[in-house]
Amino acid sequence: MDAQLVNLIASTTQSARRLLEREFAEQLEGSFDLRPAGPLPEKAGSHLDARQALLRDKLYALVRHKMAAGKSQAQAVQEVCHAAAFTTLNRFAALKMLEARGLIQECVSKGDQSSGFKEFCGLAQSLAVQEGAYALYLGCLFDELAVEVKVLFDRQELSGLLWLRRPALLALLELLNAPTLALAWVEDETIGWTYQYFNSLDERREMRAASAAPRNSRELAVRNQFFTPRYVVKFLVDYTLGELFQKEPKDPRDLKVLDPACGSGHFLLYTFEVLLGIYRAAWEMEDLPPSTVLGKTLREDFGTWEALEKAIPALILKHNLHGVDIDGRCAQIAALSLWMRAQKTFQAQGIAAGDRPLITKVNIVVAEPMPAEKDELQAFLDQHLSSDVEARMLGQLLKEVFEAMKLAGELGSLLKVEKAIAATLEAAEKQWRRGIQGVAPRSLFGSDTAISQRQRLEFEVSGIDRSFWQEAEARLYKALQAFAEEATRMQGYQRQLFAEDAAHGFALIDLLRQNYDVVLMNPPFGECSLPSRTLFQKDYPRTKSNLYAAFVERGVDLLRPTGRLGAITSRTGFFLSTYSRWRTEIMLKESTPIYVVDLGLGVLDAMVETAAYIIEKQ
Repeated sequence: MDAQLVNLIASTTQSARRLLEREFAEQLEGSFDLRPAGPLPEKAGSHLDARQALLRDKLYALVRHKMAAGKSQAQAVQEVCHAAAFTTLNRFAALKMLEARGLIQECVSKGDQSSGFKEFCGLAQSLAVQEGAYALYLGCLFDELAVEVKVLFDRQELSGLLWLRRPALLALLELLNAPTLALAWVEDETIGWTYQYFNSLDERREMRAASAAPRNSRELAVRNQFFTPRYVVKFLVDYTLGELFQKEPKDPRDLKVLDPACGSGHFLLYTFEVLLGIYRAAWEMEDLPPSTVLGKTLREDFGTWEALEKAIPALILKHNLHGVDIDGRCAQIAALSLWMRAQKTFQAQGIAAGDRPLITKVNIVVAEPMPAEKDELQAFLDQHLSSDVEARMLGQLLKEVFEAMKLAGELGSLLKVEKAIAATLEAAEKQWRRGIQGVAPRSLFGSDTAISQRQRLEFEVSGIDRSFWQEAEARLYKALQAFAEEATRMQGYQRQLFAEDAAHGFALIDLLRQNYDVVLMNPPFGECSLPSRTLFQKDYPRTKSNLYAAFVERGVDLLRPTGRLGAITSRTGFFLSTYSRWRTEIMLKESTPIYVVDLGLGVLDAMVETAAYIIEKQ
């Protein structure tokens, strides 16, 4: 994609953002009485009809939920507006890309003159003259797409509740349907550039001028949105996953790849392509051992190559690819991109849309803390973990997990939550062994200051059987899973939000307790966010000088032995004295450099000299 087209995507994205945020800010304050300051009425005003009042109740619950997590009223309302803007833009950009690939009928390229809408009206001719018919059609289209791409198109997702009024809808379509932008929609990279340029260069400059370190997770995400060129991605994937499979062939369903700061999923998209070749190569290896996870070989599970070929896209997204990011837009864009890549594969195979397997599993995780509403957690504990001393013990441990997850939104995959859980279990067992009750264990955060800032937890260990500790970790993770599943069945808008946070939190924990064959990254660089500084410096004493160094350390930690890490980062770690422990302990002791390429300036859209390198875990 040439620079002129990228610049056009950037300017269009910025224009669309201004349009959308203005539209939704007017709706929130003018129609729904959700203001950045002043009274925040609990009940909907009488000027709203029943449907609007229901929507207002959901939006009010969303604002209150954000305030319960520590946001001010102004911040909460602004976040709702911001999330609605990027979700709406992502949805319509996705429709343009789906149209360009022939995956859906024409729906937005000619507005309400699009062939898809005309066919829709043909099924019920009275619709064509009704106000709101086009919006109804688009809503039905979203519902159909949400069967597979729920994270973006689900109309029950609270970040996408607001809908454009007709003038704003027409203005958005005029921007996206500009003839000069036509070539962009056939390019896979377009949605990634849209993600990067949703926040302007001026906004980044203002953030850096206001504070040297990011003041929160949003600033950290905005400052580090740099698209990785495809040639760098190809180098890192080919010489990690590609070369590793050649050296150590195994059932491809056992191969696990992680991008711990995945952004729009650019690394994962190319990895998908490499995995297509790996599955074919594996099929041709008649002596390939069975999957260690599934217990059978490919040939036992799929009788013919044609049967396996049809299943491969879903297998890749279910078993192989994993991503984490602190920015909610990433889940939308990365999941969409991977789903479109799967559909492209089905097209190439000549499989008709109605015959394609559904893609319902995409392992993209938004790093978020567990829910902040303590009453809901306590209600779960009272109902499920209060029957005996061991159940109550699990309840206490569960509370500690919630505490450990508080900074998940700031640290993302750098949060060592699985180690914090293990340390808490160890502390509780030690207390049990001493037979001393009422002694506070070592804090998950590892400092007396952190303990004094919250209520000290006293483990109730009397009556606990020795066998409990042998199964404690497995039982705790099972309790976490049960909690997340129970939360999804809760009724009410506030509880729906609680359930979403619980699901995201458990997904992050589950992802971080696994080991991976390959870790790929273009990680954030610079300082960590201010709220996470204390914990970050404690957990990463060897690499605290820069986020990218810590991400490499964490990536090596998440690899299985002989697994490979591929990264593009600043090149400073290879020669500055502040990175000496990173070089001697991470790069040369815990791993071995395989390839190192000094790239210099001009590779990323930032004033930073870079290097791309591949290391293998000892």
